[in-house]
Parts: sequence; C-alpha cells; structure tokens
Amino acid sequence: MHDCQRTQTCDDLETGFGATGRNIFRGPFQERFYVSAVKVTRIGERVLLKLQADLLNVFNHPSFDVPVDNISQYSVTNGVPTVRAAPATFGFIQHKLGGPRTMQFALHINY
Repeated sequence: MHDCQRTQTCDDLETGFGATGRNIFRGPFQERFYVSAVKVTRIGERVLLKLQADLLNVFNHPSFDVPVDNISQYSVTNGVPTVRAAPATFGFIQHKLGGPRTMQFALHINY
C-alpha cells in the first residue's frame, strides 16, 4: 500500500527503504594511546638541554576504517528504472587507519 494519488506516478522501488533513523550504523571503535616524556636540564646560566621521547600507538592496537556503505541499487536511465544487486564488498572493512607503534626522540638546545 502506498500514498499515491491518481495523477502521480507511484514508484515502489524508491519508497521501500523503511523508516530507520540517521546515523544508525557506526564504525569500529578507535583506540590509540600516545605517551610523551620530557626532561629539561640546565647547563650553566644560559643553556637549556631538553630531551623528549614520544611513543605513538603505544599498545599497537589496530584501528580499522568504516565498512563499505555504498549500496546504491536503484538508478534511472532514460526513464527506465534499474535495480542492481548490492556490491559484494558491502559491509566489509577494507582499510586500516593510522600506523604501527612509533617512537621518536628529540634533543633541543636552547641558548
């Protein structure tokens, strides 16, 4: 049953998607921990030596991108509606975000 008037064309393919809310599909949980340590040492009156260590993604947890959500099955070409099957990759996670555990060290001399 559809709400179509006699003067309008009723399209079964376009109106059959349901009444779900926005943003009901969420991506996987992202979890990355960063640690930074700084040691400042004074050398004489005018010189400061700063040693810094940064650890990125300390626990080396993988972070995954959102699943493929392109499911455009309905199109109209020259007035003819076409319904295609959902792509085979729908719902699959194909990419990672971020990188592996990384460490960087820096030495700053202020004078």
